[in-house]
Amino acid sequence: MTYLVEQLPLGRLAAIKEYLPNELAVRDGTAVRPKSSADAADFEWGMERFVDEATTLARFEHANLVRVDDYFQANSTAYIVMEYEDGKPLSDLLQRHGTLTENLLRRLLLPLVDGLRQVHDENFLHRDIKPSNIYVRRGDESPVLLDFGSARQAMGRRSRSMTAVVTPGYSPPEQYDSDGPQGPWSDIYALAALCYRAITGDVPANSLRRLRVSDRDVDPVASLADGHSTDYSTALLKAVDWGLRVDERLRPQNVDEWLRALRGHSQADARTTRTGDRSFGRAQVAAPPRRLRVGRGLGVDVVLAESSISRFHAELSFTLGSTGSPRRVERYMVKDCDSSNGTFVFRSGRWLRISQEVVEPDERLRLGDYETSAEALLGKGMGSLGGVGDGGTPLVASGDQRDVEPASGPVRRNPCSGEVVRGSGGWEVE
Repeated sequence: MTYLVEQLPLGRLAAIKEYLPNELAVRDGTAVRPKSSADAADFEWGMERFVDEATTLARFEHANLVRVDDYFQANSTAYIVMEYEDGKPLSDLLQRHGTLTENLLRRLLLPLVDGLRQVHDENFLHRDIKPSNIYVRRGDESPVLLDFGSARQAMGRRSRSMTAVVTPGYSPPEQYDSDGPQGPWSDIYALAALCYRAITGDVPANSLRRLRVSDRDVDPVASLADGHSTDYSTALLKAVDWGLRVDERLRPQNVDEWLRALRGHSQADARTTRTGDRSFGRAQVAAPPRRLRVGRGLGVDVVLAESSISRFHAELSFTLGSTGSPRRVERYMVKDCDSSNGTFVFRSGRWLRISQEVVEPDERLRLGDYETSAEALLGKGMGSLGGVGDGGTPLVASGDQRDVEPASGPVRRNPCSGEVVRGSGGWEVE
């Protein structure tokens, strides 16, 4: 719930967003209460995520991101105070004009991409980019990105009562699954979908529909570069096509890759991580980051068959060193994907719970009750990666690839959910 408010006696306007998840809570007079005692834990957890989101947004200082001035808790709930933006949503502009010229589209798009760079540099995602969440200011006609959906998405991962944040046509397929492998590439898909709408006048087909038919090579979202109007540059059309790839691993992995494509560089040239990328260490690398999905559900690259492992538990990202034979992994990033039992690294004599952390190859990790290392996870995932680095060069892990696996019985897969479990008893479902 978002309110337009006036600060008296100054007469200053602001927008205040209230934490009120209607799947879990109701209004009780002026207070907000969980619907039942069974919803209380999820309600409190969600409110913590809401406040965490406010804390992160308050750090952003960018002309094209909504400004968060304050946040507070009252009435048994929480509120985010944002600067009021006087303008109209981009959806109104698109409805009135149908399509946009390339000059106007770029004038709106490029500042938003620059703002997203700051968001992603803080290891944060928007998760709800669409025309109605972009305002065009009345004064200078500059764009501003509103209404982040990250707290809501985190709640969707935790509570079966909460739906994922999705907008048909603009949300990538991984966002429909609360455990999907989301990252900067997910926001890029939404921006590319917005461009597609501005160029063609049509919203792209639902990404889940595209995912179902892609194997038959009848993607309902036709390539723009293969025959669209000459009113738009080839660079723009190819960049939009790239951002709209259904497989997130085939999209640009960060906004800098996509910006280079928008400016006319080839995709190969665009795949260069910029110096100072917070996610993958200090040095500039020539190859894109590679990612392994870790969990016990369908679609993961590394299956860990333990009941303490979530269906999509964590993600291991790594970059390759300079070209040689063999290629050697130099840095690892481990990201917890809102797992039920957490991801930990052993440092200073104790286990530290992490959300995203650069780790050493042999540093001890714990996913739920499962002890391992980044090196061991890579060793397990070699089959998913085809055992090669870029250009067909053999990819090897340096050091010890041993894993610590509790001996807890045979591996079985639930034929209904696809989850992998151990033990001879009944199916263990989270």
